[in-house]
Amino acid sequence: MKNLVQQLEKAFLFSPIFLVLISIFNFTDTKSLVSRVTVIVIAYSIIRYRQCIKTNFNRYGYKKFFLASILVFAYFSIMHVWRGDNFGLPRTLLTCLVYLSVVPWSKFSNSWLYNTIIFSASVCGLNAIFEHYYLNVARVGIATNPIPYALYCSFVSLSSLALTKQYKSRVIQGLCITGFLLSLWALILTDSRGVWVAYPIAMMLVVYRSFNTLSLVKLSAFTLIGLSAIYLSFKPMIDERVDRTVSEFNSISKGNYETSFGARLDLWTFGVDVWKTQPMVGEGDIMLEEGIRKVPNRMAYRQPHLHNQYIDTLARYGSVGLFIMMVWFFYPVRLNKAREGGSVITQVLVMLVLIAGLSDVPFHHTHVVYLFTLVAGLFSLNQMNSRSS
Repeated sequence: MKNLVQQLEKAFLFSPIFLVLISIFNFTDTKSLVSRVTVIVIAYSIIRYRQCIKTNFNRYGYKKFFLASILVFAYFSIMHVWRGDNFGLPRTLLTCLVYLSVVPWSKFSNSWLYNTIIFSASVCGLNAIFEHYYLNVARVGIATNPIPYALYCSFVSLSSLALTKQYKSRVIQGLCITGFLLSLWALILTDSRGVWVAYPIAMMLVVYRSFNTLSLVKLSAFTLIGLSAIYLSFKPMIDERVDRTVSEFNSISKGNYETSFGARLDLWTFGVDVWKTQPMVGEGDIMLEEGIRKVPNRMAYRQPHLHNQYIDTLARYGSVGLFIMMVWFFYPVRLNKAREGGSVITQVLVMLVLIAGLSDVPFHHTHVVYLFTLVAGLFSLNQMNSRSS
C-alpha cells in the first residue's frame, strides 16, 4: 500500500510533463490545464519538499540553465511592461522554471521521461490518423496548428528512435519503433515543409549518435534506406507538396509573390528593414504587427509574425533580444555532451527548433516553450538516475 501511495505521488508530481508531452499538442483546450496543474504541484512540492530546492540548485548544469532562462524572462518582461509586448513566453518560462526548481527529481529515474516520450509518440500518431481519416482534416494539428504540431511530431518520433538503444527489452524496443513510425506518419499528415526539411537532418544526427557502433557505410546505408522507405510510403502526398513548392518558385521567378513562400520573402524583407530602424531593442509587438498589416502582399498582411524566428526576434526585440534568446536556446547543448539518451534527445530538440525556425517562429507558440523548457531543464538537472522505475 505504501509503495502504491508513493507511485501515485510521483505520478502527481510528474503530471505537468505528462500533459505537455501527451495532451496539449494532441487535444484541444488542454493547455490551460497544464498551468493550473503545475501551480498545484508547485504548491505541494514547496510545502512537502522545500528542502529539495537547494539540492536542485546545487546542480551546476541546472543553475546555469536557470540563469540563462531568467535572463530571457527578465528581458521579455521588461519589454512587456515598457511597450505592452506579449507576456506569453516569459509567463510560461517562469512557470516551468519554478516547477523544475521545487520538485524532488532525485525520486525519478530517466525511464519516467523516456516512457512518456515513447507513449506520446504513439498517441501523436493515432491522433493524427483520427483527425485526417475520420474527421477529414487536411492538415492535422487542430489543437495547435500544423507547424508547431509538426515540430512536436518530429521530436517524439526521433526521440523514440533514439530510445531504442536505451532498452534491452524487445517489447519496449518494439514500442519505440511503433511510436517512431506512427509519429512520423503524423508528421507527413501535417504537410509542413519546413519541418520536413529539418527531419532527415535531425534523423542523421540520431543515427550517428545512437547507433555509433555501426560503420559509416552501414550508417549511411541505413539512413538512405530509411528515408527512401518514408518517401515511397507517402509518395503521392510528398510529390504533391514538392510540385506545389516548385510552382511557387516559378511564380516568384516571374515576379508573383502572392504565394506562401513569396509572402515569407516579403515578410523577411520587411522584418530586416524594421530591425535596421531599431537595431538594439526592436520595434515591439504592437508596432511590428501594425507594420505587417501594411505589407503590400495579400498573403502576408494578415500574418501575426514574420515566419522566421531569428528575423522576427530581431524586429520585435532587437539584437539584444536575439542574443539573449540564443544563449538560452543553445545552452542545453553545452550541458549534454555525453553519448547518452538524454543528450541525443536534447540535441534533436535543439536542431529541430533551429531549422524549423528558419520558416516559422516556434517560440511564438507557448506549447513549444513548455516542451523545450521542461525537456531541456530536466536533462540540465542531470539528477534523474538511470535505474528503471
